[in-house]
Amino acid sequence: MDAKGDNSNSMGRFLTIFGAFLLVGLTAFLAAILLPACGVWNRVAPSWFAWCPINAQAQVETRLAALEVEALDLRTRIAARERELALMQCTPKPPVIELPPLKDPGPPPIDREAWTERDIASLEGCWELDSNFSTTHRDTGEQSTYKTWRICFDTQGNGEEEMRADNGNTCSGIVRSQFNARGVLEIEEPANLRCSDGGFIYRLSSRCTLKGDGTAACEVSQPEVGRSAILNFRRATR
Repeated sequence: MDAKGDNSNSMGRFLTIFGAFLLVGLTAFLAAILLPACGVWNRVAPSWFAWCPINAQAQVETRLAALEVEALDLRTRIAARERELALMQCTPKPPVIELPPLKDPGPPPIDREAWTERDIASLEGCWELDSNFSTTHRDTGEQSTYKTWRICFDTQGNGEEEMRADNGNTCSGIVRSQFNARGVLEIEEPANLRCSDGGFIYRLSSRCTLKGDGTAACEVSQPEVGRSAILNFRRATR
């Protein structure tokens, strides 16, 4: 009985010691698995070992390095664009200045001082009718309105005239002018004025005085028919 009890005790102690060694070995094995360097193990361990703490400093350093690479790339691009701009030849366009339209100064006035001094040479140039002039055909009664009547003088007071009617008929001839003793300008036609339609205008005789606006008021008469009218003349613009 006693011998058998000793064997049982020996077997119990053996199992206890073996169990203790087995527990130590299992603990060491688990420690070897669970406590390695996470930076290395996480690259090869299964996903269920990803509980290991992450090295935040290493991540920051990696991000900074990436940002430095990006910044270097941007600086390189900026330098390239600056070189392109430096090679461009930019010529600024001058500002466009819009000037107001010039007002038509109108015809130059007749020289009052020269007129007063009866200087016939001051008439040199052309005058234009500044009002309408009409004639009546003595046989047919047809009226013609002359909106254009142009007289051009030389320095001696001699000149040529042309009249144009609204129906296209034109009449032209020569004139002579002089100042009389009272300072009135006399313009005479030596003969009847011949017209393009084969007719004529009875000889005209004009007596002109200078008005305050630099134009001339002329009493134009036809001695042969006893008609007269007051017409205005001004210097021509060209």
